[in-house]
Amino acid sequence: MPFLAVLILLSSITVGCVSSRKLSEIPVSPTDETQMHSRGCVSLGIVEGSSSFTGPLLASAGKDNAKTEALQRAELKGATHIVWNELDLGIFMIHASGKAYSCR
Repeated sequence: MPFLAVLILLSSITVGCVSSRKLSEIPVSPTDETQMHSRGCVSLGIVEGSSSFTGPLLASAGKDNAKTEALQRAELKGATHIVWNELDLGIFMIHASGKAYSCR
């Protein structure tokens, strides 16, 4: 089997094992900073997530994995909303971060 085919097969198997939850299943809503201040929400600090899935074949899965990890950390802090920073698309790592807020 050619090397590329093996790489694609292994990456598709690995991608399915990284997180048992999808982005849409985490109850933390993306929003913008102005809405958080006008609603009187409380900042819970910065949350971060990362993924080693990079490159043209895995970047999409890597972005989702990094965001999912950050959202899960926000959820553990009791966040209801997140304001995303720009994704850092490095050569070896994708890094997602955002500011978590609680709006009760």
